[in-house]
Amino acid sequence: NNNNKDNEGEKNNQQNITSNSENITQVQNQIVLDTYDSILIIPSSDSLKIDDNENNLTNDSNYSVNYKNKSVNLPPLNINVNSSANNSISIDANKTEPDSFYLKQIILLIKQSMQIHINLNLQKYACRVFAELAINFHQTHQYLLDAEVINRVRIVIYTNVNATQLYFESCRFFTALAFYTENHAKLISYGIIDIIKQIIFEQKYKIEILKEACKVLILLAFNRENHQFLDSKLIVLSLNDIMQLHKKNENIQVKCCKFFELFATITKDQAKLFDLNIVQSVKQAMRLHPTSIKIQKEAARFFGILALQEENHEKLNKLNMHPIILQTMQIHSTNEIILKETIRYIANFSNSSSQRQFLKTIGFQSILNQCLNQFPNNLQLKELIHISLENLK
Repeated sequence: NNNNKDNEGEKNNQQNITSNSENITQVQNQIVLDTYDSILIIPSSDSLKIDDNENNLTNDSNYSVNYKNKSVNLPPLNINVNSSANNSISIDANKTEPDSFYLKQIILLIKQSMQIHINLNLQKYACRVFAELAINFHQTHQYLLDAEVINRVRIVIYTNVNATQLYFESCRFFTALAFYTENHAKLISYGIIDIIKQIIFEQKYKIEILKEACKVLILLAFNRENHQFLDSKLIVLSLNDIMQLHKKNENIQVKCCKFFELFATITKDQAKLFDLNIVQSVKQAMRLHPTSIKIQKEAARFFGILALQEENHEKLNKLNMHPIILQTMQIHSTNEIILKETIRYIANFSNSSSQRQFLKTIGFQSILNQCLNQFPNNLQLKELIHISLENLK
């Protein structure tokens, strides 16, 4: 249960990472979506004019949407897609948020614009708008979680492998959708895992993109029902590859450790983690980043989950994990979260009577007593310490 609470906390943190309320500001009776440079919505090919150099796109007339006697107008647009000016889309709204019907029309127009014109800047900014809508307006998910939308993003990704910003905005868009578990089934059916795997492969040297791609996989891995799909696409191997490629990067190591921790929660998947050298990679992360609180927390939790199964004990002994766990406890002797995870590892391991003598030789009793005296009011920690000390008598 404690693991579940911590996982929920991580999930909430993930929302803070992906959300950026500064991108939306209220201006009188308008909502303005701030979009880096310029952004465009093209109502239809009939009103679209493209000049010779294909950089300027204009719409001479208003675009009107009529629905049940309700009319919604978009103002004329004149956008230079290479402009450095801070242009934006103004959305007429008398409410704090645009109504769902109006947002639906915006999404429809963006889809049309992506199909009409293949300009890279247009595609990039369109993905940016998708991401901002998905992050800031949850009601847009019912329209954005659409096979045509996902496929359109997939196409622009696969045909613009050098467009770093395009990949980044697309990952932000997928992260916003994946944050909600109810979206997972559709995302998977639309091929999101294949898309993310391709992004990791194509952008394996781009840290910021890899971080966003990992967020999507972590969010999917929170739902155990998705593990079989993640497994079938060999995502574990893809993440292990980037762990090895970016051994010194703390952010990449943390996110990969988090994914493997979630993947390890299904017991039948644990043998695969040993066979594919994932366990060795997480150990390596602990060894190379001994002072990183984030890495040590996720890695210790990962090993605590593995230690719960007695059949894993000899495998962990062969990896000589006990000294690594002891070192983590010594370096982070004041961090209650890390201590809780490392002591859970000891408690789980010491439940096996055949392992107790070996644990005693490492010298865990001394540091366990030290923790007991240092944190007398932490009930969870005390319970784990008492279990461990009782087993090691």
